[in-house]
Amino acid sequence: AMAQPETVWEFRLFKTPEGKNLARSRDIVEDASGGIWVATWGEGVQYFYKTEWENYTTEDGLPGDWARCIEVDSSGRVWVGTGDGLARKEDSGWVTLVPPAELSIPLDNIYLLERMKDDVIWVADDLGNLLSYDETAPEPWKIILEEKATEGGRIDSVAEVDDGTIWVTLQDKNLFHFDGTKWSHARGAAGDHGLRIGPRNSRVDNLIAADTSDLSIYQLVDGEWVSFPACERKVNSIANSPTGQLYVGTNHGVYRYNEGQWDLLDLGREVGRPEIDGFQFASDGSLWIGTREGLVRGYLPSWSSIEGISKILFRDPDNQAIIGIDSANGIVVQEGEGWESVSPLAIPSIGIVGWTGLFDRKFWILSTSEGSRFEFDLNRISIDTG
Repeated sequence: AMAQPETVWEFRLFKTPEGKNLARSRDIVEDASGGIWVATWGEGVQYFYKTEWENYTTEDGLPGDWARCIEVDSSGRVWVGTGDGLARKEDSGWVTLVPPAELSIPLDNIYLLERMKDDVIWVADDLGNLLSYDETAPEPWKIILEEKATEGGRIDSVAEVDDGTIWVTLQDKNLFHFDGTKWSHARGAAGDHGLRIGPRNSRVDNLIAADTSDLSIYQLVDGEWVSFPACERKVNSIANSPTGQLYVGTNHGVYRYNEGQWDLLDLGREVGRPEIDGFQFASDGSLWIGTREGLVRGYLPSWSSIEGISKILFRDPDNQAIIGIDSANGIVVQEGEGWESVSPLAIPSIGIVGWTGLFDRKFWILSTSEGSRFEFDLNRISIDTG
């Protein structure tokens, strides 16, 4: 098989305007406007759009700040599953959603939240209950699988395949399979081991299941699970890139499948090889990664080599200006054809170990020079050190 062209990102830990790392980022979703929503473990929901930033917590109406999963429906409403229940963002604020009492399923500890192809929301708890919510139906709530059927196995992942079938994985109890008519317990891939399945929206020819115990990976071929090259790491999440390449998030970084093998993605020295929870391939070409150490963003460079420029920092999301460091060690901005020097840089550019994006015309640089942090305010063209 021909090798797929590899996308190259520049990865940075994504920080709040105050320069703080986010808490563990469990799940990420992009809305129709390009805004990024992040379910964090302990800090509620984070929202980023250009220079706008919001943090929603229990003080804003969330049922809990320990968020595991997040989705956006076709109406643009954001759903979040927390350790204390399910919520949806309305114009009036966050509203907690609870199934009717007759279903006897409180859904008070959410582990999975997915928007299916028909725009119905699926939600699963820690007891093996899987419900759907379709507000166009006379009775919006419907039980898909309940604890008795799943034997209490927590549902960890779901894959909706283009042939109309659906697969879900159960904690330590292998797979459940929907063939278009009925659900059945499928024990073909790895006995009763725990699995992760994906990608979330999958083609028949690229559906894989990863064993979280012995690290084996399986592919579905003609209805049978057969061995697939393993990446020798515990797989937490599986995704498909816009170009069709398989990615897995593991307990030791991100791997990309190419030409029969898994290649470790270089996330850079600042990020390292953290444990990965999830991905979001964004519409602007960037790659967002949720890790146990916080949120990571992969920036897609749109330049090759620029004479006289020693380092490119980032692109201004508002006016698309490029901000960098020139060979004379000054901060420069390109708007249009030429570069304009806006401020000298008091430290060698080779000593820079990290930088933030642009928020309210400010950004921060961390240097090895005595552990200094430099704040740049492009409105005032000034530098504050600390």
